[in-house]
Amino acid sequence: MLAAVSTIPSFPADMEKAPVPEKKSEWSYQGSTGPAHWGSLDAEYTTCTNGESQSPVNLREAETKRGSADVQMNYRPTSFTIKNDGHTILAEPENSKNTLTYEEEEYTLSQFHFHAPSEHQIDGEYEDMEIHLVHESAEGEIVVTAFMLQEGGGAFPSSFWDKMPSSETEAPASADNRLNLEKLLPFSETNFQYEGSLTTPPCTEGVNWIVFEEPAAVSSDQLADFQQIYADNHRPVQPLNGREVLKD
Repeated sequence: MLAAVSTIPSFPADMEKAPVPEKKSEWSYQGSTGPAHWGSLDAEYTTCTNGESQSPVNLREAETKRGSADVQMNYRPTSFTIKNDGHTILAEPENSKNTLTYEEEEYTLSQFHFHAPSEHQIDGEYEDMEIHLVHESAEGEIVVTAFMLQEGGGAFPSSFWDKMPSSETEAPASADNRLNLEKLLPFSETNFQYEGSLTTPPCTEGVNWIVFEEPAAVSSDQLADFQQIYADNHRPVQPLNGREVLKD
């Protein structure tokens, strides 16, 4: 009697394993994965350490020059999806109608998010919080408008604030009421402008920053609520390295 012959093909061991997707190194704001170590966590993060035009910075009034880029903000009431991405609370617009014109080029708002305390300093002083409104052009260029939040004297719209997910695993929320970002901006349009970077890995440079001098308001309860989620999610200020800072 002939022995049974297996018809199951044999493959080299390396062909039997499914490819494993490459995972980015995790980063945080504390300890061995905090800002001082970002540049060594992943090959794509080296700019965080080696970059010469990093953000945030200390904006010193005495070191600014008069002048400003041509900027026009075009914000409309919009619904936002609110997420906790493990690093911040982030809000994404449900349409592309919020735009900013910077030096005659149009940028579309892609998201805004929060830091506590503020990332930028003004004359060496931090504020309680900072909001970054991130805009991108069709070519992928980035302009970020930033303004501080100061405790007291008012509040951020509760219809938005009360829906912030408390953890990364919590489902995103949708703000029912349409939020008009224009009404959140500080009354004074005085701002600082400079070229910097993303303030989180990969710390990409070539980002144009517009930082409002006057803070907007956040209530004591709202500040405490955010700090319960993220007590400290700010990157320390980086060297200016001779960069020009304009003030209008």
